[in-house]
Amino acid sequence: RHSGMPLAIKWTEFGWGPDELEGTSANKFRPALFRQLSETFNVRYVTLSEYLEAYGQTATKRISWRMDDFRKLLPWGVGGDQLRRKGRAVEALLLAAERFDAAAGLLGLKEERTADLDQAWKHALIAQSHDVSLCEYEPGLSDPAVQAFVAATGTAEENQNVNTWGALGFRHLDVAQQKAEDVLSAALRRIAAAVDTAAARRGEQALVVFNPAAAPRDAVVATVRLQFQDRAGAGLTIRDAQGARVPAQVLAAERAPSGDLVAADVAFQVRPLPAFGYDTYYVERAEKDAPAPATGLKIASSGFRMENEFLKVEIDSTHGAIVALISKASGQNLIDGARCPFPVFGGRPNRGHPAASDAPERYDSRRSKAETTWLERGPLRAVVKAVHVWPRLRLEQYVTLQAGEPFVEVRVRVLPEVPPATGEGKINGWQLPLEIEDGYWLSLAPAFTPKAVIRDFPFGVEATSKNAIDALTFMDLVGPESGLLIVHGGTQYFKRTDDGIFSNLVLREWQSHFAPGQYGWPRAAEYRYRLIPHGLAFTNADRLRCVEAFDHAPICLAEPLHPGPQPARRSFASLDAAGVLLSSFRAVGDGAYEVRLVEQNGRPELAHLNLGLPARALRPCDCLGRATGPEHAVNKGRAAVPLAPWQIKTFRIERSR
Repeated sequence: RHSGMPLAIKWTEFGWGPDELEGTSANKFRPALFRQLSETFNVRYVTLSEYLEAYGQTATKRISWRMDDFRKLLPWGVGGDQLRRKGRAVEALLLAAERFDAAAGLLGLKEERTADLDQAWKHALIAQSHDVSLCEYEPGLSDPAVQAFVAATGTAEENQNVNTWGALGFRHLDVAQQKAEDVLSAALRRIAAAVDTAAARRGEQALVVFNPAAAPRDAVVATVRLQFQDRAGAGLTIRDAQGARVPAQVLAAERAPSGDLVAADVAFQVRPLPAFGYDTYYVERAEKDAPAPATGLKIASSGFRMENEFLKVEIDSTHGAIVALISKASGQNLIDGARCPFPVFGGRPNRGHPAASDAPERYDSRRSKAETTWLERGPLRAVVKAVHVWPRLRLEQYVTLQAGEPFVEVRVRVLPEVPPATGEGKINGWQLPLEIEDGYWLSLAPAFTPKAVIRDFPFGVEATSKNAIDALTFMDLVGPESGLLIVHGGTQYFKRTDDGIFSNLVLREWQSHFAPGQYGWPRAAEYRYRLIPHGLAFTNADRLRCVEAFDHAPICLAEPLHPGPQPARRSFASLDAAGVLLSSFRAVGDGAYEVRLVEQNGRPELAHLNLGLPARALRPCDCLGRATGPEHAVNKGRAAVPLAPWQIKTFRIERSR
């Protein structure tokens, strides 16, 4: 209206109306209704880009929408399905593969595999389509192209179970994952083979640790299985390139009859790991285990209490959930264990299911006795496992605290033999209130009253006032003095109830709502969370860096000692900017490379991009690679890039000759 030409935006699926499945709204099955609309109101049909190009320059007022203004369940009520979780993991794998494939290409170590990655992205995006995500358990894959794809990507035995849209989505994700893993593995091995691992002259083999994330960090990394020769000693030591011993923990070991180590899985501490780069460590063998360097991880002599440099964690021995999470920086407890510890599993099983005759009216892990045990007790990592067993459902909880890490990680496995009570079909704007009632949930109560609940969506972060909360990768509860960031692995739907308890939907069954007698739910499901206490200076970019670290674990490769042209430690790209993140770094074909930056704090910022790769300039471009402005010079590996609030900028990297 402000530009002189009104714009109406309407979305319909099948012309659904409030009283019937196929209503009378204009839709693809009734094109005559579009013609009638056009003739009556002189309507033109345009894309948003076409509208803005035609009328945007004459606008006199800027208008914007918040995510709270949309009355829609973004995950469409599916919420915590495993398909969505695997899609998140595959996306992270693809981003890492792109980054290291591009780095290896710019270093001249290998040919880029852009075609393989393009195909992998297509498979990952197909798995996010409407019918796959929303109709996950709907049978009927009769399309010849679909049948040909299934036949070409699996054995006859494997393909017997690919008979629903969700199973088809998992197959596409499997293909994407395999392609991404192949590209990533090839790139990392080429880079590791080029590292001068012999210069430090330490140990009998090197460990090259890669950081896919675009920010430096301290971390605990687990090795691949290390193999040793006989008669080489009973103990081992991990050292950095300067020769200093680093804290380590043997996770599993195989020994010869003499006591010598034959093979071992080891966790060790790396600090700080360079942004989007690598560092090199060394394994030394010893006649016996020498005392490991001290860490800040402490385990109580009784009960299930542990602490590190940042946190104190207390786990209830009865139900195995966290009843206290205390930040040492503030002294504040963040979880109200008396009202609702974390995780509390709850929900009503579907008593009408044929297998549910002995299922309880409701599952509630607060009122259940778990078998709680220590799996690991340090010195670097501590893990507590709790198992609940009810009729028709098994629940496993793992709480992990690591030395030097400002978070506690929770992993939950649910093995349900019966689904939860059938979910509602509310997905559209007229079906108010838009919220989900039935399902299986994981809940917690913060030990403070949140002043704000902040969540993210693609390329954006906002506070929400709603009780039904769609959160793409995190939900942050911000109190008067501090906050608790909850990073999740893909379970996007949260709910706030009047008692101040927050619940995350982890499993829902609604196939039987639309097809009575047909049930669809995962028989084994797994969920991950990272709880991160923080101060009030915590920013949107800080939140998203925590998400990136959660999604991108360090990767460790064992490498023999050999000379090479690359140094023992290197960062390929990093940013000196509080509010700017690196969104992607990739090869785009024909020897061209691209980097994309995004501002996330809502403020203008001058970012400095540091490149440890041969580059002479950054050329601004659009998403199709077309130039949009003058070059930004790369001077001594550093380029200055101004960004407006929330701006996304893409650049082609002009390679040095």
